[in-house]
Amino acid sequence: MKKLLFGFCCLGVAAAEPAPDPAAAIHWVQQNGAALVELPFPLVIESATGKKVFPVNLQTDQAWLETLGRVLDRSLVRLNEPNHPIHRVARINEASRFIEDEIRRQVNLLPGWKCTIPPTAGGRELRSGYPELRAVSDTGVAMYLDPKLYAAESVIFSGASTSDFTRVDLDYTGEEPVGFEFRLTASSSIQIVTVNNLRPDNSELEFSWLNSVKPILATGQLIVRTVSGSKGVSRVDDGVVSSAMSSMYTASRFFDLLPGINSFAVLTDPTPGHLYEIEYRPAYGGL
Repeated sequence: MKKLLFGFCCLGVAAAEPAPDPAAAIHWVQQNGAALVELPFPLVIESATGKKVFPVNLQTDQAWLETLGRVLDRSLVRLNEPNHPIHRVARINEASRFIEDEIRRQVNLLPGWKCTIPPTAGGRELRSGYPELRAVSDTGVAMYLDPKLYAAESVIFSGASTSDFTRVDLDYTGEEPVGFEFRLTASSSIQIVTVNNLRPDNSELEFSWLNSVKPILATGQLIVRTVSGSKGVSRVDDGVVSSAMSSMYTASRFFDLLPGINSFAVLTDPTPGHLYEIEYRPAYGGL
């Protein structure tokens, strides 16, 4: 059985600036590419389309959030019926279309709401994959919905730290990038922990924890979460959990697993051989 997570954003129209000269833009990217490694998603949308992404406000948006919640609840009830065709799909990614169609049907049953597949610039419906659905109310509220499937059970990958870049391969069989929880248990005092990931796209990212003043002692733990919405760093000392974010190296990256082989090197100082686990739930997209 798979669990669902529904992501959405609300878009509003803003004036677009004139497009720059293509040659000048390409030259600028070549010269300043390093500055584009991490850009806020709302800024990318506004720069590319002239539209703004507004974060959900739990106070002013409460009414339509409750409406969406009822839609999703009814969709899950229908999808869980034993005779629903979703239970006969051969591959997990084939299930997404049934989920999208059911949500679309439930939204269209609401008075004043219309749910469609986002149209192309030419006005034609096309399942591009990101996002899957566009729901608009007669009050002007627009929701872009992107259902995701997650495995109900977590996968735990385990290993032991080294003192060099000896790598172990984590074969992530999901179809969508996914965050994870990294847990390292110290067998003796640790002052530095570095987790390096050579990814399927040949990019190389890492995060590092450094604390020589207050090292993690034997049986203590370092926990790093890269899951969207709950990213953070904590440590466990004698059963007491506290934040460890201030000890993270400033250039650290909270990266996701990518589909395919993620090659990990986990280094500890001053001694190797500390056991760690990487726990994640595979994520699956649509057709």
